[in-house]
Amino acid sequence: MDITWWRNPWHFIPVLWIVSGVIAAAVWAYQFLHPELDLALVFALPVAVFTASFSASMGMWLYSHITRESRDAQFRFERIYTPLYDDLQRVIQDLDRGFIGSLQKWQEINDTHLKVFVAQEVGHAVEDLVRELKTYHEVWNEAYSAAEKILIDATMHLTDRVGSRNPGPEIVTEVKSSGYQFLFDPNTTTLDPNRMTNIVNRIGQAGYQDARRLADEMVKKMKETLVLNGKVVARLREIEALMPKVEAVRELVHQRLIRPLS
Repeated sequence: MDITWWRNPWHFIPVLWIVSGVIAAAVWAYQFLHPELDLALVFALPVAVFTASFSASMGMWLYSHITRESRDAQFRFERIYTPLYDDLQRVIQDLDRGFIGSLQKWQEINDTHLKVFVAQEVGHAVEDLVRELKTYHEVWNEAYSAAEKILIDATMHLTDRVGSRNPGPEIVTEVKSSGYQFLFDPNTTTLDPNRMTNIVNRIGQAGYQDARRLADEMVKKMKETLVLNGKVVARLREIEALMPKVEAVRELVHQRLIRPLS
């Protein structure tokens, strides 16, 4: 037999454990059949070897198990739950700012062998959330289209008075470029000052007097119409229902970050 086989403690110690156990049993049996003999010392030696080898085997098995579990936990922590948690954090931030949220990392995990390492509870929760986000995406698209029409209607009356191009489309672009919060958040009633200055200047360039007043009135009218629009309101209701679900999935993944194998 190859000597390297005996150098492996996983081979040598179990053999030592079994052999010492057999010898101890044989000595005990012989002592039982021959009570006139004192074999206590002979019996103690294989028992000591048996106990030591058995303890070593259990220690090696426990160490191997802990090491394997630790590596598995580290793998899931780094490759699955940390990216997924960061993805959920980003989705929450996007939804807060009026953007469309999507779980890009989950799609990567779901399309590879990594999916088999995801806890079943987490997988089901994320899949349900993906469907919720898809529904929200559809509602968001309808709300954005409605908001865009409101902006166009609010600038439609503007004309070119001095031979320059119509300022309406540029103003619509300025409002949309200021972010989605003005379009969707009822508490955001004003535009970024720089955007507002651009709108005032563009109205003035088109030949209008008192461009600041006209710009303020136009933006105010836009906002009043936006907060009353049914599709814009529907998006707000959808996000109010969706956000707690995203938070719940994030908390579930957070628990897996703490205990990846639980």
